[in-house]
Amino acid sequence: MKFSRIATALLLVAALFVLVACRIAPMAAPATSAPLPQPEAGKLTVVDVRARPAPLAGGNGAVYMTVLNGLDTPVRLVSAASAAADVVETHETMEEQGVMKMVMMPDGFEIPAGAALELKPGGKHIMLIGLAQPLNPGDSFEVTINFDNGETMTCLLYTSPSPRDRTR
Repeated sequence: MKFSRIATALLLVAALFVLVACRIAPMAAPATSAPLPQPEAGKLTVVDVRARPAPLAGGNGAVYMTVLNGLDTPVRLVSAASAAADVVETHETMEEQGVMKMVMMPDGFEIPAGAALELKPGGKHIMLIGLAQPLNPGDSFEVTINFDNGETMTCLLYTSPSPRDRTR
């Protein structure tokens, strides 16, 4: 009986240790970044397109960019496509009850007239699901961005652990 009480106590202590060690640390405020570029009048522009390294074929990755809407009307980034992954979706990382989670955004992201949309780590992004091959630093691939006004843009991007991606 004494052995089972000791074993139970040890298990409780171990479980408590695991819970404390695995808790989600609060995210630090993002480092101050350079101001976003201004949209060019009459144009829809995509800049600073990049992906972080992702070491596993069949795993997941993410694409980040800034979309500048210099048009007189809002436009919506509705979807993206790439041969680099089986599935490409628009996602947003959100906090719910103190836990960060990714949410698929099937309607994409609206960009108001004259404004910019920043897709970045810890926020809105394009999710690559089922990578065809690992994304190693320096690798390049294409992603096609589709907008609700019928415009599409194919962007060549490079995999790089950019200092702008650091949120802690």
